[in-house]
Parts: sequence; structure tokens; C-alpha cells
Amino acid sequence: MELTDPESAVLWHLYDSGPREPVVLLDDSRNAPPLPLLRGQLTDEQVAQALADLIDKGLVRLWSEAELDEERLRWESEPLHAGFGVDLDDLDPGWADLTRAGWRIALNRWGMDRRFTTYDDSVPGLVVIYGESPAACMTERDTLTYKIDNGRFYTYGLVQQPGPVTRVGEVENVKGWWYNRFHLIRPGYCARLEYTPAP
Repeated sequence: MELTDPESAVLWHLYDSGPREPVVLLDDSRNAPPLPLLRGQLTDEQVAQALADLIDKGLVRLWSEAELDEERLRWESEPLHAGFGVDLDDLDPGWADLTRAGWRIALNRWGMDRRFTTYDDSVPGLVVIYGESPAACMTERDTLTYKIDNGRFYTYGLVQQPGPVTRVGEVENVKGWWYNRFHLIRPGYCARLEYTPAP
């Protein structure tokens, strides 16, 4: 599907940074468009029209409260692990988000060389790493081990954790895991790190 430069800028920001308020999305799309576009090259009117056009094409949506409630119920009953990209806690009605079709187009355009990994750090002292392959899982596990041991690990809540790592688990098979609301990694792999949490 052919996209205009303003449409590419809007789609890129939703793909790269996730859902957000339309006013913030449009400001980011204008001020920090993807290369080769330059800051200031797009106008407010162009990016506003691009958002409207992407919605008409079915690549972007604006969430209603009822749709969000339904989506939250869906993920509460999901048996497979849901990665950080599925988090709906900070998503409000009226926010712009990709649709499944928008995700596929953005992935084909900007992410085909991406390694799919994520981790769950919701339990203090434990990080569960998920990867699309044993190698991806191992690489992310080793990267996080280094960060924890060197005081560079922050949880998704931006809380610094001191470490050190006390146990490095082996890579194991899992049935699958959701990278985000559109992308299921199956089969999947996981590994566990245990570390000394913040007091």
C-alpha cells in the first residue's frame, strides 16, 4: 500500500512508540518524522489529514471506552504471556493506535530485521525474558544480566534495581507469547533471571 510522507510519519510513531493522544502523536509526527523526512518538513494540516486518512484506510483507530473495556477483558482471559506491548493500563478512550492491518504494514516497512524479545519484571527480584528464538532469548538474557550487574537496569516502571544477578536460568520452550496485541510469537522461548531487588 502506498503511503504519503505525512501518513508514513504518523504510522511510524505509532509503530515505534505505541498508542498515544492524537495531539501528541501529530506533534511528534511533525517534529520528529522518520528519515529521510526532516523536522519542520510537514505541516500541522498535513499530519492531521494523514491521521484522518489512515483511519479511513483502516490502518489506525481511535479507541472508544467500550472497545477498551472489551479489549481489557480479552487480555485478562488470554492464557499465553502478554508482552509489554499489550499493556492497556496507560491507554485512554480517544487515543490513536494501530490496527492489525496497520501493524502489518508498519512491520513490513520498518521492522523485518527486528528481533522479537520482551521481558516481564513485575515481580521484584525476577525478570522473565521472552524471545522468538533461543538465540534471541539468550542474547536478551545476557544483555539484562550485564545491565543488572552494572547498575543499569530499570524496570518498566523506571525504578532502578541494584542487582547483582543471583541466578541465570537456561532457555526453555514455551507455547507462545504475545509481542503486542497483533503479533503472536509461536513457538516461543523464555529464560529467568533472579537478582537482588531494591530494598
